[in-house]
Amino acid sequence: ASCLDEFQRKQSVIKRQLRDWPNCRTGETSALVAKQVYMRESPTNPLEEPFMYAGDLSPADCFDALENDLMAVLIDVRTPPEWYFVGQPKVTRMANISWKVFPNMMVNPDFEQQLRQAGVTEDHKIYFLCKTGGRSAEAAMAMTQAGFTQCFNVANGFDGDQNEQGQRGSVNGWKASALPWAQQ
Repeated sequence: ASCLDEFQRKQSVIKRQLRDWPNCRTGETSALVAKQVYMRESPTNPLEEPFMYAGDLSPADCFDALENDLMAVLIDVRTPPEWYFVGQPKVTRMANISWKVFPNMMVNPDFEQQLRQAGVTEDHKIYFLCKTGGRSAEAAMAMTQAGFTQCFNVANGFDGDQNEQGQRGSVNGWKASALPWAQQ
């Protein structure tokens, strides 16, 4: 396939992913995410491999890593209302840093700086957690692009998918995995 064919194929995949991604609400946001995170455009080679993160982990695998690896840290990227009203994981090496700022849910422009202020370095294994895995994947990709090479997304997040009654917290995710957590 020619370079143009490959580019159009990647564009089609990205558009499909972003259309299905609930955290991308507007065309402008989708284009920004596609440009900055997925495509990692450069003037010399717009077809470079996507800037992805180290991978998705189950909440149980994340908890095991946090228990056994002193360089592992959990970053809960949800918002303060979520931390206080829904609950938080109970682990020792954790920081709450919102990826998107409540109430407008725009990307936190100080996220990387706040991550560094929390003592997180490029040497840490960083596990990002949100409600269901969308915002944490965005944060993992962005921080990979910023030079943190061991960024992981906690699959299904804190609350996980909805059950048949439309409720979260019982199908998958941190809470459904019976991992330690508390509600304030």
